[in-house]
Amino acid sequence: MMRIGIDGRYIQDHFPGIGRYTYSLIGALAQVAGDESFIVLHNPALRNTRYDLAALARHPNVTLVPVNVPTFSTAEQTRLPWVVRRLRLDVLHSPYYIKPYLLPCPSVVSLYDLIAARYPEYLPSSWARLAFAVTTRLAITTARRLITLSAASRRDLETRGIYLTTALKCAKVGYGVGRSTVKACSRLLEEEIGLFPGAAVIMLMGDTAIGAYNAIARRRTGKGLIPSGPTWKARAGEYWFEGKRVFPSYLQTGRSYLIERSKRDMIAADLRAALALIGG
Repeated sequence: MMRIGIDGRYIQDHFPGIGRYTYSLIGALAQVAGDESFIVLHNPALRNTRYDLAALARHPNVTLVPVNVPTFSTAEQTRLPWVVRRLRLDVLHSPYYIKPYLLPCPSVVSLYDLIAARYPEYLPSSWARLAFAVTTRLAITTARRLITLSAASRRDLETRGIYLTTALKCAKVGYGVGRSTVKACSRLLEEEIGLFPGAAVIMLMGDTAIGAYNAIARRRTGKGLIPSGPTWKARAGEYWFEGKRVFPSYLQTGRSYLIERSKRDMIAADLRAALALIGG
């Protein structure tokens, strides 16, 4: 049974559309995925006159957890990740792009449209345009999966040149992954990367991704691309492979993620550099 967290703080009057989506999604998932456990984070202090949260709690696989974390607050980035860790969630679904970006578990984010990205002139100020651009990019780059509610939104995401995938394409039978497994499974990753001949940047987030990409490079050139050793030292180099800029970086999740601030800063710097290369 998976422990699936859903950020239900958006079930409130300030978010009528997103609140309806989140409330309905929880109710539907509780019925179709009866073997999973859904932990709904909600803030009782936020005004909600539309939806009956107690009705959700009547599902045997739904648990409501009150959290004193307002939306649009710094506590989302500091307090909420610790709540996620304490609850031992396997994944957190954020129904809004302003979400906790540094989490101890994978995350999924819902993006409803990118109208403000395509037509930034309709935002009220240059500050609003910058804030939207930064927070949207953070949501996209820190989420394991993106959910869109329309084909138009999906096309908008793809035209912005961002594609997320996993380095290891084979099923795991244990916590760790051996080098031989990474090498063998890298052939699947190689095929997937080949679907994007126009890609300008490859982000290698973590040792498994670096190892898999090195295996690809060895098959094609006879030698690896990223030198062995600690990632912080490898980051000092500039790497190119078949016309693509390759960034070795850190996995943006895990138990040490919230503890090592220097690692988080390096990830952020790598993401900024990569986005600058693609015009982000």
